[in-house]
Amino acid sequence: MSSLLNQSQTPGISIPNNGPGTQASSTINAISSTLVAFSNATSANTNLPSGRVPVGQLGTAIRNIAHWFVPEVGVVKMYLNPQSIAYNLKKLITNERTKGGYIVQYWGEELTTLNLRGHTGSSGVEGLNVLYEIYRAEQILFDPIALSMAANSSITGLNNAMDASSGNMGGLNGNVNNATGLFQVGPASQSILPRVTPSLASIALGMELYWSGWVFRGYFNSFSFTESAERIGLFEYDISFTVTERSGYRTNSLPWQHSAVYGPSDWASNALSFNDLASPLVLGPITSALATVTGE
Repeated sequence: MSSLLNQSQTPGISIPNNGPGTQASSTINAISSTLVAFSNATSANTNLPSGRVPVGQLGTAIRNIAHWFVPEVGVVKMYLNPQSIAYNLKKLITNERTKGGYIVQYWGEELTTLNLRGHTGSSGVEGLNVLYEIYRAEQILFDPIALSMAANSSITGLNNAMDASSGNMGGLNGNVNNATGLFQVGPASQSILPRVTPSLASIALGMELYWSGWVFRGYFNSFSFTESAERIGLFEYDISFTVTERSGYRTNSLPWQHSAVYGPSDWASNALSFNDLASPLVLGPITSALATVTGE
């Protein structure tokens, strides 16, 4: 037990450097160092991204929270992480039976879908409002854009009326106004640039979910929520999200997880919690309480 505490991530606790526990700890560390060196040499031959993940990473004390990127708004942090996320991946392969046997056609992969389920916790209905507004972001954000487009259409209609009454000079005026509506002058280069107006589709398809190193870009399929007397004040939600592009890479972050270079049955490798922290962690009263328990 003393050897485990000596290698833990809790600062401010020192264990005597004598006795059989310390000797056993030194022996285990020596074996682990050998295995780490061997795993690094072995992982280089896997030719897979997972084989290039470094072994024995430093621990970090951070809270992983899911974030949503909403076009025209920015990043919105979730109050609570979903209680479950189901990742649905499927190959798009068709087979057809013929007289000569089966014909198998490979079409790639279907779009990944995510099912997020959870509740709003102590944020209550206000937390639900945030999720609802993220889900309907394209409808909410397009209202001012639609009003601006309607105003531009009214001006265009006025220009057409002026064209009809003013003849060729009015037509020239209308053409100039129409041209300035489609193009704008770049402030840096003073060149004419096309004006890109956001659409419902561009906003709806530009949603991104940031989660523990992964980035999922796509669009929402459905959003449902439940309010019940059994769990009063908690709003349970169910979100379906289709992924059109996935990027990033996720590695182990929990203290009991091991490197997968040798496989999950590698009992001799140290768990992440036995490595040093990348930056000091100040626990305050918790550190003092642990020091009292261990007699330091």
